[in-house]
Amino acid sequence: MVLAYRSDEEVLQARLGSLLESRSAEVASVDAEVRNIYSRRVARSIGGGVASLGGAALLVGGALRWLGSKSSWIALEPKAYDGILLAVLAGSVLAGLLAYGPARLVANRRFDRAMSDAVSLSGNVRIDLVRVERAQPLRIARELIERHEARSASLPLVAAALLAPLGIHLLLWMMFAWSSSRTAHLADFDTWIAMTAPIAGAAHLILALCAAKFGSRLREKTTAELRLAPSRDGWVAFAYTAIAGLIPGALLILIPPILIGVTGLLFIPLSFYKMNQTIVGEREDLGFLAA
Repeated sequence: MVLAYRSDEEVLQARLGSLLESRSAEVASVDAEVRNIYSRRVARSIGGGVASLGGAALLVGGALRWLGSKSSWIALEPKAYDGILLAVLAGSVLAGLLAYGPARLVANRRFDRAMSDAVSLSGNVRIDLVRVERAQPLRIARELIERHEARSASLPLVAAALLAPLGIHLLLWMMFAWSSSRTAHLADFDTWIAMTAPIAGAAHLILALCAAKFGSRLREKTTAELRLAPSRDGWVAFAYTAIAGLIPGALLILIPPILIGVTGLLFIPLSFYKMNQTIVGEREDLGFLAA
């Protein structure tokens, strides 16, 4: 009985050794670029999510600032706390950018741990054999990366939908204000944020929904479909955003819809196109994982 048991152990140990060698070769085939794609997707998700939260807070803060004003819609009186909304705008962009680096580092470590766990041993040959047979490093890598595709595409676009228009307006406001003879303060931009909240708020939200829909539909689209019409989603999002700007803007001689349209034209088609191309490039680099 003892001899039979040892013989059985030796057979299992040989099988485990052979399987472990095969799995280790699979882990080795997952190169640094695959790891980098995973970490970039995680970082885009986290950075975009942080910036999106700030953008939502900015939109709500602007609406509250407008609701709390006793003056007319287009002539808000200054407030002692003006400058807070500008700080939220700048802080949201900065926080999203600063979150990117640490998120990549954490994601790299998580990916490495998942790969090493696929070939780790407990010391019990029977348990290890079952674990290593079930562990498929290529499948694990593919699932980790695919899990973050939708979020990594939609959240940065949502952040852009909430922050980019006001960021563009701020740059233009600074250029015109500082080039004029009158004295201007950055805190004055808070009145513009509050004034545009009821006018452009619907456009911000519609664009954010288009961004979320873009990410959620990626699983339904093949790489060939994305490559065939890389600009379509951006122009569709721009059209919906422009239409949303007509609702409150029609009350103000169509000036707000024109402003919303011009602002959107500066970044919406390009941002969706660039994200489309990023996803296409990542999928092409990860093609061997689908095998």
